[in-house]
Amino acid sequence: MSTVRPKLKTSFKAARTYEPIHTGGKLVLSADGEWLVSTLNEQALVSQVATGNRIQLLKGDTSAVTTLTITPTPASPTSGGFLLTCHRSLALHLYSLPSLDLHRTIPKAHESPIITSCADPTGTLFATGAADGLVKVWDAKLAHCTHVFKGHGGVVSALHFDIGAGGRARLVSGADDCKIRVWDLRTRECVHVLDGHVSVVRGLDVTPDGKTLVSGGRDNVFNVWDLERGVMRRTVPVFETLEAVGLVEIDAASGKGKEKAEEEGGAEKKWAVWTGGDKGVIRMWDLATGDAIPTAASLAAAADQSGKTHEIIDVLHTPSTSSLTAVYVDQNIITYSLPTLSVSRQIIGYNDEVIDTSFLTTLPPSVIPSSSTTGGPTSYMPGLESHLAVATNSDLIRVYDLERFNTSLLAGHADVVLCLASSSDRRLLVSGSKDKTARVWGPRPSSSSSASSSTEWACLGTATGHVESIGAVTVSRKDRSFLITASQDRTAKIWDLASLPSSSSSSSSPVPLPSLTTLKIHDKDINSLDVAPNDKLLASGSQDRTARLFRINYTPANKSSGAIASLEPVGTFKGHKRGVWSVKFSPVDQVLATASGDRTVKLWSLGDFSCLKTFEGHSNSVLRVDFLTRGMQLVSCASDGLVKVWNVKDEEVASTLDNHDEKIWALAVRSDEKEIVSGGADSVITFWEDITETEELERIAEHEDKVLKEQDFENYLSIADYSNAILLALSMDQPRRLLKLFTEVRLVASDRSENSITGSLSVDEVLRTLQGPDLRQLLGYVKDWNTVARTAEVAQGVLHAILRFHSAEEVLAALDAKSEVVVEEEEEDEDEDEEMDGGKGKGKGRKTRKAPREVKAKDVLAALVPYTERHLNRADKMVRESFIVEHLLGMMDSFEDE
Repeated sequence: MSTVRPKLKTSFKAARTYEPIHTGGKLVLSADGEWLVSTLNEQALVSQVATGNRIQLLKGDTSAVTTLTITPTPASPTSGGFLLTCHRSLALHLYSLPSLDLHRTIPKAHESPIITSCADPTGTLFATGAADGLVKVWDAKLAHCTHVFKGHGGVVSALHFDIGAGGRARLVSGADDCKIRVWDLRTRECVHVLDGHVSVVRGLDVTPDGKTLVSGGRDNVFNVWDLERGVMRRTVPVFETLEAVGLVEIDAASGKGKEKAEEEGGAEKKWAVWTGGDKGVIRMWDLATGDAIPTAASLAAAADQSGKTHEIIDVLHTPSTSSLTAVYVDQNIITYSLPTLSVSRQIIGYNDEVIDTSFLTTLPPSVIPSSSTTGGPTSYMPGLESHLAVATNSDLIRVYDLERFNTSLLAGHADVVLCLASSSDRRLLVSGSKDKTARVWGPRPSSSSSASSSTEWACLGTATGHVESIGAVTVSRKDRSFLITASQDRTAKIWDLASLPSSSSSSSSPVPLPSLTTLKIHDKDINSLDVAPNDKLLASGSQDRTARLFRINYTPANKSSGAIASLEPVGTFKGHKRGVWSVKFSPVDQVLATASGDRTVKLWSLGDFSCLKTFEGHSNSVLRVDFLTRGMQLVSCASDGLVKVWNVKDEEVASTLDNHDEKIWALAVRSDEKEIVSGGADSVITFWEDITETEELERIAEHEDKVLKEQDFENYLSIADYSNAILLALSMDQPRRLLKLFTEVRLVASDRSENSITGSLSVDEVLRTLQGPDLRQLLGYVKDWNTVARTAEVAQGVLHAILRFHSAEEVLAALDAKSEVVVEEEEEDEDEDEEMDGGKGKGKGRKTRKAPREVKAKDVLAALVPYTERHLNRADKMVRESFIVEHLLGMMDSFEDE
């Protein structure tokens, strides 16, 4: 059966990127939860929560941002309000919303660095607390200081406005002197000094009636205070260092079970205290009794047996969305829905170094269309991947939802995850870690009805047996038969996947995978593994500068015996001068591609283990390689921060993709090959979209349009319709054709008279009516024509006509007008190429990026005046020399008469 030969890929564009949005420090949300303001390195970044798109990067000054806050009124930042940023330079910057224009700057707001800040509920006041214990209140609109409060003996660590009915206007502050002070904004006096903590106070909140204050700190307790009398009501031990405390109103039946809640009804409300700290989980407490309220987050934390915790450094309460957003020490931002605290959104603030990536899908096999391209019982239609798994310098695996700005965090490993691989149907994810284990993950129905998606990823099985870190994993290609892992202990193991539960089952605990065989395959660390498309061969790459080939003998389990597998050495690929970082089988040919630290990619024959081709072009170690276009192309990434696409046949680079600043560790190709993903040490994940076909269609359409316009131009010339011909030549930006037209008009002028300047009344009319961009464009052509002696006569004629029809003010206005600079990619004019190359055409048009034609009055006049003077001097010289010729002719006539 004949198949259509696929076209080589030559063009890619960075369709989207996942960049860092939060690298540590303060983070705030707008009142409606739509805008996220975070600290990125030493600057403040404003992003959209729904899409992750950057709105604006606020550069401020050269010093780092120490704290920031946004006004809660109005709720939507697009309706107004202010954003406050404080810097280590002691400066305070106030930005207007939604424009994010700088409203006010106070160069020295405090005498020491500003540590914390907050805004009052009305959006009219800001409060700032500094390291010297000073608290200041600022008018948001006028940006002047309205209050200065002194009294704290240490760094101010927490602030909270208490604005309520009856003219109540108070500010509550906490510091590392372990004291809480309540300030009256009207009398400017300290109302209460609350002493009950033995460590720094980190969180404050007040009930709407102003009678109860909740405070929490790093002394493992939160305190409940009576603000009317200034005394403590209760101390509740939480057994963790608290970084955030707040109040939220929930149903009185919350935490009592479903049946109890139905009996009591859900109309009655009660106040609960939420806390977040070094245990890495948000917990809820009954304000009246101090009892813990069971939530989805607390139950999940209790069920987690990994022992790995990620501390919470801040929690943001958004009443409009009834949610709590926790900021973790590893820059992950997780939003929980109230009151159940089920996860509704996860945002990755900073990925650190991206080590590996792999495409995934959550579609069940029952809805995945079969495809003859892959074969096997788990065949699927390419291009249905909906998620991207990412391994970074963390024990958590990030699974990005490609349809929305959301991420799932897969916890289970106890150390950094080093490698990822997916099954052929993209429904199984395998990870290898420094904790010496490999884990198999799969999608399953979400256990929470309020979760952001209908599926979640869970660990299905674990592979334990290696004595060193697992640095490479791979899965059988035809079906889910076996898993192969390689470790720093120089061995490879085959694990049976038949014992895995169905990914759609509700099994709560992963099953241990049985090891079928173990074999030492290299003398140094193993960097990469790959299984052949027929599941019969295994390739490995190592730091010992070699790649090796093994035969896989696998027999699935039956009724009488279990699964059996073994590895038999077949051959060794020698030729690289440094360690081999990546190996990949061709999907159609009997060849193997290897990428090495010697900056080359090599193609090897599986028959005689000889090197068939060597691809050189990277300037540093090549870290990943993969096949494209049915094995006719290769894609590689390297430590030079570049992704290169190679044509296998001629060993040439078809495209070089540049969007990374550091080495690229990760490379993944979508099954339909329409997207390539690269991830590097710069924490950037780039999606490269194949636009070869799109550009080809655009080129064909442009060429057809160009041919039509050229034909119209020739038709206009043949019927002497010069007016339309001139306008068309200007629109096509072809000065050569326009010069040809003006030259022809001067040669064949039939209506030259005192009423015609150029030799044609129709041409005169066109020049008279030219305005703005067209006039500026024509003057640019005239400037160029005037510099060449053989075209200067035409240029002077056109310039004379322009100056006759347009006043000097009109010409200067046209030249000084701001021109639209548009850079277009279009095919070179083959006719012009032939003329410039002496009639030797190049065979095919090539894509070139034309420089924008930007015409300025100064440049035009600077070019026109000296060349015009030179042409005038030449003409004057010719006239004077003609007198001599005339005199000689006269003398000759006189001789003939004699």
